[in-house]
Amino acid sequence: MMGLPDVKGRFEQPLKEEFEQTISMINRVMATGVDLNICGWFVYTPYPGTPLYEISIQRGWPPPTTLEDWAQFNLSGKNTPWITKKYVKYLEQFSRYIFPCLGTTYSNVWENKRKTSFFKTSLSVSLAILILKLLRKTASFRWKHKFFSLPIENKLIKIYSNKLKNL
Repeated sequence: MMGLPDVKGRFEQPLKEEFEQTISMINRVMATGVDLNICGWFVYTPYPGTPLYEISIQRGWPPPTTLEDWAQFNLSGKNTPWITKKYVKYLEQFSRYIFPCLGTTYSNVWENKRKTSFFKTSLSVSLAILILKLLRKTASFRWKHKFFSLPIENKLIKIYSNKLKNL
């Protein structure tokens, strides 16, 4: 999770620093050889009844006031004013593309789902495996070099996933 409101009322740790420290922590865990299972990286979401809910309101977050407003509220969207759209897009890219392709246990689950999806569209097994290997290499390159701009692969996966939903 990223983007908790600062309890002291000031942003001592800018979003960029929080982002970089989290990436550094993930790299340290990956270096241990532990089978890392990252399912996603989400934007902080204030919930009623929690201590950070009131702090979020004090920091400028306008809470939903109607049931319809709450229905529009989601874990992957930009819910708080201190999270920029840039970081929301990064986190979506990590959850949809980077983490599943980094070679974790979760990537095996993702890969099996993708193979099944590729079969539905009548692509050959070898082509599906080739595409998955290419995605794994590009995700590893992006992660290693912290190159998260121009997420072409993520956009292609998003388009492909949307087409599968319509089948």
